[in-house]
Amino acid sequence: LYVAHLVRAEKYQDARRLLSKLEALGSAEDPVDPEITFQYGFVLFQLEDYEEARKRFLTLSTKEENPGRFLYFAGQCEEALGRRE
Repeated sequence: LYVAHLVRAEKYQDARRLLSKLEALGSAEDPVDPEITFQYGFVLFQLEDYEEARKRFLTLSTKEENPGRFLYFAGQCEEALGRRE
């Protein structure tokens, strides 16, 4: 909930720091909630770190039943990376 507030306020660096800490808490036995991974990917996308965002979206697309949402965002990252070159 606090992350959503930071995103709405466009405080992406603060959200990135918090999500990074939350992601680091995950382990093989107790993985991070997929919504945290998605939010982290979204924040990275907003910060134009398209490669890292893409990795998170693709990871989610292989783990979730409905991968369309994640593949869409991964595609947006691919498009943004293509425009850079």
